Amino acid sequence: MKNQRRVPTATSKKKDGRGGNPLTRRPPPRTVTITKPSQHKTDPDALQARKDAYLRAYEVSMANVTLACKHSDTSKSSVYNWRRDDVRFKEEMDALLDVRIDFYENALDKNARAGNVSAQIFFLKCRAKHRGYVERTEVTGADGGPVALTREEVPDAALRAAVSRMVQDDPDFAKRLLQGS
Repeated sequence: MKNQRRVPTATSKKKDGRGGNPLTRRPPPRTVTITKPSQHKTDPDALQARKDAYLRAYEVSMANVTLACKHSDTSKSSVYNWRRDDVRFKEEMDALLDVRIDFYENALDKNARAGNVSAQIFFLKCRAKHRGYVERTEVTGADGGPVALTREEVPDAALRAAVSRMVQDDPDFAKRLLQGS
């Protein structure tokens, strides 16, 4: 044991005091301090400046809340609180969202005109429902009125006959019925 030499390993200390292989070790974490103005709670001008910075980022990100928050260093909860409490802020966000919707409507229209059948079908399902391009079926009663539901009593003899047929078709039916499954 005394004659054994200690061989440096990847975890042994280097001259710079850090362990590990210098080619594969991660650099030390950088400390970045981001300071948010705490005065915005008492200074309405500072708060308005933060809202305006967020709205600029929201516009650049094409109305993407997550990206705008990231780029303006604003929390989502602040944005949703501002939206709830400030009518002008909400209206500006809605107007910027309308710009994004217009952008995608134009792209959809361009694709539909270029012969993209999926875009054409999507457009018709959204904008031509009054012509029958819908995926849902509406059930109405006579002359478009409400559906009249009636409940009729089934005679005991008919019930016995139906249960008898089920038992003949499936002998385990009665067992499952009695077990409640």
